[in-house]
Amino acid sequence: MKFLIEWETKPEDRKTLLKLLREDYKQPEEVKTVFPIHNCVGSARGLAIAETDSIEALQKMLDVFLDHVSYVVTPLFPVKVK
Repeated sequence: MKFLIEWETKPEDRKTLLKLLREDYKQPEEVKTVFPIHNCVGSARGLAIAETDSIEALQKMLDVFLDHVSYVVTPLFPVKVK
């Protein structure tokens, strides 16, 4: 299943988050990035789309940032247009 991951953080946490991404973040093998991390210009928000059959793996992926980020994770389903 695919998940839209949206987050918001405080501007003062931005440097810490970048450090976590570079040094502590490791994406679980069970999670595939469909649309990579994008941060909104001029704000402390961002989004990504990930695909996994394991919600536990998705939670593990996000846990490292929980002290600095508020998440909204929304399941997605494809709409087929003829």
